Amino acid sequence: MIDPKQVKLLKKIKRLKKFKVVVGRNSTPLPKELSENLTHLIEKKYLSYREQHDKETESYTSIIVYEITALGRAVLSERRRENRHWFIPTTISIFAAISAYREEIFLLIQAIMKLLK
Repeated sequence: MIDPKQVKLLKKIKRLKKFKVVVGRNSTPLPKELSENLTHLIEKKYLSYREQHDKETESYTSIIVYEITALGRAVLSERRRENRHWFIPTTISIFAAISAYREEIFLLIQAIMKLLK
């Protein structure tokens, strides 16, 4: 199971198509939490990565490119379906409550309109 921050990261990488990180002597390191989340998602095979080396510059740098896998897309799709599952019963309950108290709501709105005049 993945936590909400990892889901958010996975969605971001899906939206961006690729997530690039520059690694080298002069680059700032990734925050520990982000690094741990990326590692966890790679271990679960939700992300893949490849390393590109830039040998033309004097300082050795490499770019790590993270991409979402088909399994990662499937996890996001399943998670979206699970999250929307509560929407229909909640909507039905709201409409049932409104229809049960329809007359009271109408009288309350009339009273408010009179006060505003």
